[in-house]
Amino acid sequence: MIDVSNLRIYELRDYARLVGVKAPTTKVRAQLIEEINLISCGELKPCENLSSKGRKPSNSFIIEEKTKDFLNRELNDLKKEVCEKIDALYNKINQ
Repeated sequence: MIDVSNLRIYELRDYARLVGVKAPTTKVRAQLIEEINLISCGELKPCENLSSKGRKPSNSFIIEEKTKDFLNRELNDLKKEVCEKIDALYNKINQ
């Protein structure tokens, strides 16, 4: 999950839509963050947008970039952790 506290309101609404918050444009920042956290924890069921009314929301380029950055950082951290464990096992075997 990305850090939503630093997002601007439009980015936050875009992310809330992706997560499954119902009617994100009618809620204030605190409500959006709370519902995003509840959905992420599994305490609230995500809403599926079945309505065909209104203009389709445009995807936020900033959200996609922040998500890519987050995933790349997580992947690099996992790679480091796995390499350290492999090195530790290798050293333990060769002793």
